[in-house]
Amino acid sequence: MPLRPTLILPLLLILAGCDMVASQSNVKISQEPTNGLTESAFDQGYLQVLSEETRAAAEQRLVQAYERNNIPPHERFSHAETQGRYETVGNYRLAVIDLSYNASPMRVKRIVGIEQDRLITISCISPQGEPLDIHAAEGECAEAVKGNFKSF
Repeated sequence: MPLRPTLILPLLLILAGCDMVASQSNVKISQEPTNGLTESAFDQGYLQVLSEETRAAAEQRLVQAYERNNIPPHERFSHAETQGRYETVGNYRLAVIDLSYNASPMRVKRIVGIEQDRLITISCISPQGEPLDIHAAEGECAEAVKGNFKSF
């Protein structure tokens, strides 16, 4: 029996890992100049904007995946949800956005912080929904945080 298109999409999202292949690293790191942004700007407004941008980008990727797979609008049931907070890690105040999908076990943790004059964004992906802990003694996500925020 062939898989229905509505069952294929969550599988594709898991395999794609938010535009990354699951067999590769489940951590993506980007850096850019701060352009004057400092940790003092890390307030609730900034966190809300970051959370909404993350949710909107995930929703756009879902729409693109639905369209690529010719899934009709009445069968599009998955939606992105985000929760944001600040966590202190060493000497850093990091914005942490947890992204999940209501129809998929995949979870993404987006960590944003400032190291010297660079704005660092780390995206950790858990295709099967395992917890992602940035404070763990080991693990890809925790290692990426430790490796990019030097005074951790």
